[in-house]
Amino acid sequence: MKRLAGLGALLLLFLTGCSVEVPEMPDIDLPFAGDKSETDTAAPDSDTDEPNPEATLTTGDAIIPAQTEAPAADSETDVRTLYHKTLLALHDEKLLPSGSELAVVGNIEQNRFAVCDIDGDEREELVLEVTQADVNDAFTAVYDVDADGDLRHEVRYAAQVTFWSDGIVIASYPDAAEHEGDFVPYAAAQYDPEMDAYTEFAYVSAIDRDTLAANDLLDEYPEDADTSGTGRVYCIRGDNPVDVTEYEAWYASWNNGLTEQTVPYKALTTDEIEAILS
Repeated sequence: MKRLAGLGALLLLFLTGCSVEVPEMPDIDLPFAGDKSETDTAAPDSDTDEPNPEATLTTGDAIIPAQTEAPAADSETDVRTLYHKTLLALHDEKLLPSGSELAVVGNIEQNRFAVCDIDGDEREELVLEVTQADVNDAFTAVYDVDADGDLRHEVRYAAQVTFWSDGIVIASYPDAAEHEGDFVPYAAAQYDPEMDAYTEFAYVSAIDRDTLAANDLLDEYPEDADTSGTGRVYCIRGDNPVDVTEYEAWYASWNNGLTEQTVPYKALTTDEIEAILS
């Protein structure tokens, strides 16, 4: 549900230029090399972070220990065995891959998982979608097994996540919308095969003239940026607002012919978990 920020928050917004301040990201040049370190504001071993567009991505080589002794990751069978044990620990003991306990809200079996090659590296990953939890604890993540047989995450978002071709992930934040009108803010990341992780390359928000006018803040609208006169400007990677023509050119530079992937999600039931070993 859309929500409007208070007067003070909106005033702060326009002092900083965009709705959400995020770190400056490099110019788009796919695929990305990126930095293997974790973001400073996201704990590398936590699966219970609050959804926060300023600190949503967890990438890199942080190791998430398995709940049981991990086999060497030298065969598809060993990898699936580790995924199986990880899912059983979540189902039976409410233990997340990080080892922390999930405070379940609802039915644990309504969470979903998939074992598939989601990032295009010709190896199977574990995709975990946790929805049966407090809204601040829900997330979608992709896990892989490293050369030492340890489970680690390639990417994790506390958001509505879709997977696309070319290793692209889009994380949408409808509840983060403040002054965007009907535009839904989103983050975008791409899989980097050298890092074996996803690198976020943008967080996009918007500033809508009519929304500001409805809150008696029309004077705060950046008219100079709206060279097309559409009544909406866009912020990319936390940069200054740009006209819709600049935003659309940037969007087309990386989202040209992408297709959404169908993730073969299964319910987190004992039968479905056992089936990944068959």
